[in-house]
Amino acid sequence: MPIALSETVRRASVDNLSQILVDTVVLKDLYKKHHWQVTGPTFYQLHLLFDKHAGEQEGWVDLLAERIQTLGASPWRCARHRRADADSSTAQRSRRVPVQISRLLHGHEWCSRRHARWLGSGGRWR
Repeated sequence: MPIALSETVRRASVDNLSQILVDTVVLKDLYKKHHWQVTGPTFYQLHLLFDKHAGEQEGWVDLLAERIQTLGASPWRCARHRRADADSSTAQRSRRVPVQISRLLHGHEWCSRRHARWLGSGGRWR
């Protein structure tokens, strides 16, 4: 079914949504990683909290991938090369709760700022 968007607009939207998709997958993976690595007296509460947030990110991953597909592109083909650009700090290990929470907050803040620039500019990266 044809989409009432020019090829240029569709490509730009796919590129931008692909970046948001990758960032969301990285956040989801970070939540899952900390879900399994958290220790200490608050283990169980944080274990459940991190799992809940990973599940919420998974919902966004699904929605973004569907939007990219609706625009006529393959979400994972577009996103695969962008994954390498993800923040390498997610590879660091720490079982200390303050470090884990700090990384998660930093990831959300970074994604929010990055995506707000795009969304606030009418769909053009500033």
